[in-house]
Amino acid sequence: MPEHRAIIESDPKVRRFEPAEPGTDVRHGASLDQLVKKVRPRTEFIITLDTDSFPIRDGWIENLTGRLTDEVLVSGVWRDEMLPGKPAFIHPCCLAIRKSTLRELGARFAVGSGADVAHNVTLAVEESGRRASKLRRSNAFNPHFLMGAVYGDLVYHQGAGSRAPMFSAKTDAEHDEAVRLALRDAAFSDLDTLVDALAGNVDPSQVPGLKPQE
Repeated sequence: MPEHRAIIESDPKVRRFEPAEPGTDVRHGASLDQLVKKVRPRTEFIITLDTDSFPIRDGWIENLTGRLTDEVLVSGVWRDEMLPGKPAFIHPCCLAIRKSTLRELGARFAVGSGADVAHNVTLAVEESGRRASKLRRSNAFNPHFLMGAVYGDLVYHQGAGSRAPMFSAKTDAEHDEAVRLALRDAAFSDLDTLVDALAGNVDPSQVPGLKPQE
């Protein structure tokens, strides 16, 4: 949206890129692969966030990059809520990896039909015999099996924040939409209370519209 672009472009530390062909719809994985190619040569770390995910603690970058070693090649949100239907992997809503690792492994974010964006990255790490450092879902209160998640007490991910709440797992569409709206409104009106409710620090009834998953 124009107002979002204006905010981004007002920050001298941020670079915004247009698609190679203006007006085209570049898919999520392909967009990330294009951005990796545009990263400055001396850049050491690649960190990705979704449009509906954000850190909730200071020091989150140091936390993520500090996990990376010779044996641990990728760190971030461990998306395992779709098991056994889909494999678990480090999700691009919060993923950290060295640029040199992506080049060494030949890993790309774009995937084929039926797979999730960035699954290739985790798979390449595992096939190399190295490991992933996992930020696991840390909610004490869960309004939904996937949406409204805090991972490692470090990152919040709305889930389906910029799209309709449709999941490969069978769910109640009406309930999913109600949860999506409640989470969205709470995140914009009183984020601290929302995070505290998900962490179990305050009664979830303080967040309008949120109920435990059935």
